[in-house]
Amino acid sequence: MGTPVKIGNRNTRAGAVRGITAEKPEGWSPPESAERLASYAKSLGWSVESGWGQTPEGMTFLVVHLGRMLKPGENSSAKGDRWLYKLVWEEIPETDRPNLHHSRMKLVHNRALTPNSVVWKDGPSLKMISDMIGRNPKPGRYDTAVKAIKTTARSVDL
Repeated sequence: MGTPVKIGNRNTRAGAVRGITAEKPEGWSPPESAERLASYAKSLGWSVESGWGQTPEGMTFLVVHLGRMLKPGENSSAKGDRWLYKLVWEEIPETDRPNLHHSRMKLVHNRALTPNSVVWKDGPSLKMISDMIGRNPKPGRYDTAVKAIKTTARSVDL
């Protein structure tokens, strides 16, 4: 997912979570869906930030923020000035994952701010986020967007 950056102290769940850091815990890797979505967003000029932490119960989690600001005049009917998706994957307890071939993490939190919504709301599916990113590359990235859409349309199966 590239070089993650420190996001700071965030309240990512009902309980306060502290100490989100850029350092990946030993033995952990991001879920494949998180890596693909982050890579796709970066290729289209979107900003990507990620950080690792632990819940008060000691469960490992990954926070990924994907976002892009609107350029002046880009969308005259917009109420807001950005797209911002906040996604959180959390460790699945060992008792809940009998087959270790499956991911050790699941998406547990998905929130969104969009140009049409200036308040946080439940985010769409990862597939819909991927589609939104593809339809809204950073201005000046159109050629890159077309190429990325053609090459990842079949491989991005979120």
